[in-house]
Amino acid sequence: VSRDAIALAADEQHACIQLFQIRAGQLVGRLGFVADTHAEPGTILQRVLEEHYQTADDVEIPTEILVQHELPEGEMLATALSQRKGRKVTIVAPQRQIKAELIEMVERNAEYELTRTQRLSDRNTQAMEDLATILDLPELPHRIEGYDISHIQGSNAVASQVVFIDGLPAKQHYRHYK
Repeated sequence: VSRDAIALAADEQHACIQLFQIRAGQLVGRLGFVADTHAEPGTILQRVLEEHYQTADDVEIPTEILVQHELPEGEMLATALSQRKGRKVTIVAPQRQIKAELIEMVERNAEYELTRTQRLSDRNTQAMEDLATILDLPELPHRIEGYDISHIQGSNAVASQVVFIDGLPAKQHYRHYK
């Protein structure tokens, strides 16, 4: 059986989502996502699934998707995925037996990831507070930009920019200049 199983664990700030990819009874992939917790769990799972399958090849779409919580637009997503795959795709929130145990295992993995994310967040917050103290800033910096300009004996100048938002690298804002 080709199936994916998705579950999340959340606190007040973060939601850690785990997606297990099972093909022919073997776990072949484990993907992790982090989201804000400003929505219902089913809505978060739906958004992650839509974004994941939007970039996936049609052959990577499984025939069965197990979810921890019912999706608000689950039927629409299943229909769209079925059309792309050319076979029926079902989205199920299992309640008993092996499928429910699989969802519980994915949820435990999401909880471990949430714990790791919380520790990292606490460490980053402490580092940002230390930086604000050292630089005598009135409040914690939200965005930090760093630049480096390199050259070879005055020619071939190249510059790079790195950006940190709330102490975390924001690689989508990195730039390279000539």
